[in-house]
Amino acid sequence: MQKEKFQRANAARRGRSAKPAPHPALQNHIAPHATGSTLIECGSTRVICAVTVEKRAALDEGTKVSGGWLTAEYSMLPYSPWNANRATSQKENSMDVHPKYKIIAAQSPAIDLEKVGARTICVDCDVLQAMRNANRRITGAFVALSLAVKKMLHEKKLTEIQS
Repeated sequence: MQKEKFQRANAARRGRSAKPAPHPALQNHIAPHATGSTLIECGSTRVICAVTVEKRAALDEGTKVSGGWLTAEYSMLPYSPWNANRATSQKENSMDVHPKYKIIAAQSPAIDLEKVGARTICVDCDVLQAMRNANRRITGAFVALSLAVKKMLHEKKLTEIQS
């Protein structure tokens, strides 16, 4: 009872409802040229997450890399609400950098990059519409990454992903 009272007060203070978030809806394979992709919708939040895989590591040509590389891209499209980047130029700013690190940090434990080989895996999340919910892009990124790994295993580009 005390916990519920605290949750309602905390939600009201943030201008949100104390109701639990609706379950996300996923539409997989939304981007046909990506290795894995999904559109995640939850309430009024809509995010497209796509994974592309390049057959080289992201480091310089002269650097020897035994495993793969995981990178992330993140953007709020110009017509999405809450876009703080409308007045800024295309160069990277702190509003874009922090979500990229969160996406990479959340996905890194899910895949053994040594088993990936000399490949770069790029997770790209584009927010179509959002109500300030970071968890949806992380969930969508994980789904897109798992679809990409499943496709690479099926195509025999990977033999295993975890030790």
